[in-house]
Amino acid sequence: LEILDFAFLNIVSLHQSLKIRQTAMETEKGFRITTYKKKDLACLYCPNATARCAIRTLTRWIKRNHELYEALAHTGYNVRTRTFMPKQVSLIVQYLDEP
Repeated sequence: LEILDFAFLNIVSLHQSLKIRQTAMETEKGFRITTYKKKDLACLYCPNATARCAIRTLTRWIKRNHELYEALAHTGYNVRTRTFMPKQVSLIVQYLDEP
């Protein structure tokens, strides 16, 4: 019985720490910083455009913002990248604001 109580407390503790991490990955306005496909993030920034046009627009914004482009390049980004990691999403939100 004591082993079960100990295991239950560990599960509760783990759940609470994951919940803390999850809330820490959100901006003040509630935008979730997580992994996004380029298409999905682009469509958040350009909701009234087609996916193809939204991707082109986001890519153009990134290329024109030299500081952002350089910061993303240090994380392994290039224009053909199809997935943005949380650090990259955080940089994009920092420079372009939230979608």
